[in-house]
Amino acid sequence: MRHTRHPYQRHHASAPGIPAHLHRPGPGQHDRARTAGTRPAAGGPLGRLDADAKPDLLALASPAALDQIAQLRRVLEQALLPALATRQGTWALGPTFTGSVLLNADADLIAAGLLLEVKTSQGARRTDGTRRATLSKLDLLQLIGYALLDFNDDYQITELGIFAARFAYLATWPATDLLSELAGHNVDLPATREAFRQLLQDGRRGT
Repeated sequence: MRHTRHPYQRHHASAPGIPAHLHRPGPGQHDRARTAGTRPAAGGPLGRLDADAKPDLLALASPAALDQIAQLRRVLEQALLPALATRQGTWALGPTFTGSVLLNADADLIAAGLLLEVKTSQGARRTDGTRRATLSKLDLLQLIGYALLDFNDDYQITELGIFAARFAYLATWPATDLLSELAGHNVDLPATREAFRQLLQDGRRGT
């Protein structure tokens, strides 16, 4: 199979008009945790709330945090949405999967066969102190896990992608090509999904 160099191995400048300070997030600004049972930090604004409180969440955020949210939204509008606009087919925001009953999981977006995760991590630090977008093993495994949880091919996923929001960069791969390259042999996606289903079911039974 043809080897494809991962796009994140090269540096890509942010899209025009994207403020440079988006590449320098403040302390504690990380991607959303997807682990079941994750709790907000006890010392933070959310952690100090009563369990039954129904606060105005935006009112809890600092002006700097609100500015980050506004800037990231602009990145999505300027860089991501135009790249996806021509995709024809079923879209799903925050989709869950058939396998989500066995493994609690929900993705960010499926856009007409493209399973996409949006990442806001600050990237790796260069020796000069600037940052570069990176592709981590955990990010790839997360994408692959979501694709395998679509046991019945409800979303007809054909591509996997990551959007590095702080760098306004979108990377996509054909799903079966990526799986086969990582596995080192051709991967039968339906068969692999069924094997994953069996693995999760066995785990729940303790076998």
